[in-house]
Amino acid sequence: MKFKETIILPRIIPREEIEQLLNYIYASLNSLSGIQYKHSLRDAAVIEVFFATGARVYEISNIRAENINLNSGLIRIMGKGGKERYIQISNTAVLDILRKYYEENEPEIKKSGYFFINNRGKRYTEQSIRLMLKKYTLKAGIQRKITPHMFRHSFATYLIEEGVDVSCVQQILGHSSIKTTQIYIHVAAKKQADILRELHPRNNMNIVKVA
Repeated sequence: MKFKETIILPRIIPREEIEQLLNYIYASLNSLSGIQYKHSLRDAAVIEVFFATGARVYEISNIRAENINLNSGLIRIMGKGGKERYIQISNTAVLDILRKYYEENEPEIKKSGYFFINNRGKRYTEQSIRLMLKKYTLKAGIQRKITPHMFRHSFATYLIEEGVDVSCVQQILGHSSIKTTQIYIHVAAKKQADILRELHPRNNMNIVKVA
């Protein structure tokens, strides 16, 4: 007798919590100056890039300064097994924060060669990014434990919910097999439930009610 494989659905961050997190960071930026401002700009930029690209934490940590075009918004990502892919950031607010971060940290970025740098001017490591995300999640008053990979899951799920073709999402995420990407179709089932609840033709039918 063969048992069906259990599908473990990826955990995603509700849209309103992503909004809450970003709003907290941007609101706190307005009250900072000097070195704190520079570091908070970087943290805001990292979180925006997570949600803008769906890239893995080590991919973002290892973005080279020359691999990001701040005019066009095109980023060259080095993925698993040295496979490279290009991801376009076209949201103007995200590009603005990336440019502001770069302007504030340009000498250190040029010296290290990495786009995201830590407080000592070295590469901003995966572990530091995870701790940073944990810190801001708590400060923003979010109960859920948010990890960098959850941004990847959320990015993919919300694109599919908006009707983006799964093979397109596969390319953006850098999955070698479409089977890996298809798991997000299951998660997007929530959208299906909303559609059926709101738009099903049965809702507008004049049917006699049982007494």
